[in-house]
Amino acid sequence: MRHTILVAVLALLVACSRGPDEPEEVPFTELRAHLNAGRIERITIRGTHYTWTRQVGERRAHRESHGPQVTDGLSEELLRHNVRVTYEREE
Repeated sequence: MRHTILVAVLALLVACSRGPDEPEEVPFTELRAHLNAGRIERITIRGTHYTWTRQVGERRAHRESHGPQVTDGLSEELLRHNVRVTYEREE
């Protein structure tokens, strides 16, 4: 019982430690699902790192994912869904 409470408290602390503007890391497949549903508003791409914002009702949720290098097909899909795209150089 104590172990369960400790794990719950630690999980809560980890969830609360992320600031409100810090993106949550999610799998690339989630990015693709939201893109196909037309929910992604904007995305910043740096190499294989994607930081994106999706609309959730009246709120915006910030996410980040790691995936493959951007292909022409993905670029066209982002434009087709009217996503504001920013490309940044890798350092």
